[in-house]
Amino acid sequence: CAQYVGEPVRAFAQVRPSVVAAGAEPVDPRAGARGYEGDGVLRATFGPVAVVSNLDPAPVTEGPHKLPPFGFHASAPGVVAANVANVGGRDFGDEGVSFVTQGDARKAEVWVYAPAGDEAAVELPAAVSGPFTVAFDDGPKVKTAAEKGVLTLRLPSRPGVPRLEPPAALAGKAPSDWPGARPKIGVLDFGPGMAPTWTTIQPADWLKAFAGSRLATELGVSAVAIANYADLAAALRAGPTAWLAILNPYGENFPAAAPGKWRETLEAVRGYVENGGSWWETAGYSLYSAVSRVDGRWQGEPIGSSGMSFFGLPVGGGEVDQPAEPLLVTPVGQAVLGAELSAKVAASMSPVNRGLSRGVDDPGHVTLVTGQKQDLVGARHFIGAYRLNGWGWLWRIGGFNPNPEVAVPVAVAAMEYVYTHPPLPVKAGGVKYLWHAVVETG
Repeated sequence: CAQYVGEPVRAFAQVRPSVVAAGAEPVDPRAGARGYEGDGVLRATFGPVAVVSNLDPAPVTEGPHKLPPFGFHASAPGVVAANVANVGGRDFGDEGVSFVTQGDARKAEVWVYAPAGDEAAVELPAAVSGPFTVAFDDGPKVKTAAEKGVLTLRLPSRPGVPRLEPPAALAGKAPSDWPGARPKIGVLDFGPGMAPTWTTIQPADWLKAFAGSRLATELGVSAVAIANYADLAAALRAGPTAWLAILNPYGENFPAAAPGKWRETLEAVRGYVENGGSWWETAGYSLYSAVSRVDGRWQGEPIGSSGMSFFGLPVGGGEVDQPAEPLLVTPVGQAVLGAELSAKVAASMSPVNRGLSRGVDDPGHVTLVTGQKQDLVGARHFIGAYRLNGWGWLWRIGGFNPNPEVAVPVAVAAMEYVYTHPPLPVKAGGVKYLWHAVVETG
């Protein structure tokens, strides 16, 4: 873009919205009852560079471009730079999509500022249509297509880290259609001395619920106890074709092989999830304390936020003694849980603190159930899952002492859905990265 620095000003205009007196009807639709304090729209031409910029904290449409608050669109021969709310008919909301493209009809460089795993759309310097090959830095080449100069591309999972994909024999299939024997669902049950924290739901309750579910009685997915760390490690290594899900019923506690070895457990969980497994955390601040067997007794090792930070996952807030609140089932949750269970959950209450965070550090997650009350970033997400860097699920049930009449049937229904449906698409989070790719025709 530096080739256009120093071009002469050929046109310049700032169009301000009308300011009206208090109580009068606004002249500009963006103006409030007391008038509008924004600076309007800037239109300028510098040599061959055409710029339109929204100087207001509200979206505005300028010609073919819908500009988000403080968004812009700049173009010149061979270059487009923009923060726009819509590209090719797709609406990107008030944040818009930010990109720079530079090149010609056959080859261009693309820079996009967006979350990992997001599906972005950019405007190419030339109004071309047809197949394109996209090569991200340190990533594989992928095929996509342009339509009238608009290119759609799926961003990688993390910069420089390709997302793990299922093997060809499993790709695009529900686990119920995978070849081989039926997998199992494992529930950790390490016996007396290792007790759940911040939950009244015991290992036996989880085993009973899964054993009595349609998964076991009709679909052949049995529920079994995993009784020691060696068996847990073996199950994690065996992966999702042997163990569809592994549930940790111990609230904030999780098992380790020995004191100081908690990272080994979490690394094994990461490998299991990224290769298609479902790991469940069931209450409170997940992975807060590692527990291991020392001289015949269980010994705790508090690690605080380090457990969730190991996966790069934030945890929602709320007071420790936060009371129960009414619940909402998200549209995705309604599809997963079905109408009857969704209605039951929506008529229930539960504490929802320490749930799935929705801030800018959220890498993206799927939410089934939220609380109804709002905090600074919206409703608290109560039950949902992360994909990490693969195609499985790390599920979390938030809340100190979550309602058993909600947590248990939701987990069972979620696993029935996972077993009988192809994987849901990866949902982008709030963390944005600057991506670079080279796109070529063909």
